[in-house]
Amino acid sequence: MTLTLTCLNVGAAGLSEEQTQVIRVVDAQQEAVPSAVVQVSSNNPRVADSAGVVRQISTAKDTLEVRVRRIGYLPFVGVAVMGESDSSPR
Repeated sequence: MTLTLTCLNVGAAGLSEEQTQVIRVVDAQQEAVPSAVVQVSSNNPRVADSAGVVRQISTAKDTLEVRVRRIGYLPFVGVAVMGESDSSPR
């Protein structure tokens, strides 16, 4: 089984350079992968919630270096391109 990512930038009110980055981990059938371990760049790893979502505040970037692991799945190591909304998976 393989992991796929949907990445979004959500603007944070009152913060000029910071945004909430939302990363959703899904499988090949687009089903959420809960409890996946997600590491963005050199930040500390985070565990995805029951919907396969990890949120973090960081400076705005168009691309992220991401590593995702979950037992039973092949790991994802690569670059994720940030989208503007839920309807733009990359």
